[in-house]
Amino acid sequence: MARLKPNVCQLGFIILYNNVAATASVMSLLKSCKSDSWETKLALYDSISESVLLYLVEIWGCNLSNVIERGQLRFLKLLLHLPRNTPDCFVRIETGRIHTGFKIFKRVLGWWLRLLEMPDCRLPKLCYLRLKELDGSCNIPYNWVSSLRHCLSSIGAEDLWAGQSVVVTREEFRGLLDSFGNNLLSKDIESVLNSRYNPRYRHLSDLNLEKFT
Repeated sequence: MARLKPNVCQLGFIILYNNVAATASVMSLLKSCKSDSWETKLALYDSISESVLLYLVEIWGCNLSNVIERGQLRFLKLLLHLPRNTPDCFVRIETGRIHTGFKIFKRVLGWWLRLLEMPDCRLPKLCYLRLKELDGSCNIPYNWVSSLRHCLSSIGAEDLWAGQSVVVTREEFRGLLDSFGNNLLSKDIESVLNSRYNPRYRHLSDLNLEKFT
């Protein structure tokens, strides 16, 4: 069990490595078609490169969002010919893209709903219940349940976690996503406002608050 955390992290970097090849394919396609459409460029990335990056991410990537986010940032910086040291928050704000952690959280929530609906005799549900028993009482390197509980706690949804209700979770699903997305966006805005990288940017940009995807 003590070796689980390095293996999970290693998986994240393997997926990220595979994403590099997928991103190269996207860039090659964009050069071939010579499209000027920003929407087309993002659609190609989402369908080809990001699909590799987020493969089964609801199982393994709950606490690796910053590692996984490197894939999106690499694509955007290549596309816009930005220096590698451009702050991540600047790239997301200017392009109207939200942190990949949002899509991870959405998938994790969907998987949690499926787990809650499963009968207790199913193997995934048995694993979930065991991880829930170990949450907070055993210092294991990676606990999916602990990661989910932390995500919900970050947006003030402790009561939802305590209730473990399928009906309530389904009703609150959209609101949970909105809260989590707003939380990520507010962190980026705060980082831009406090950054010394380019103080003029905060005065010139409208921060693209209406175009996040």
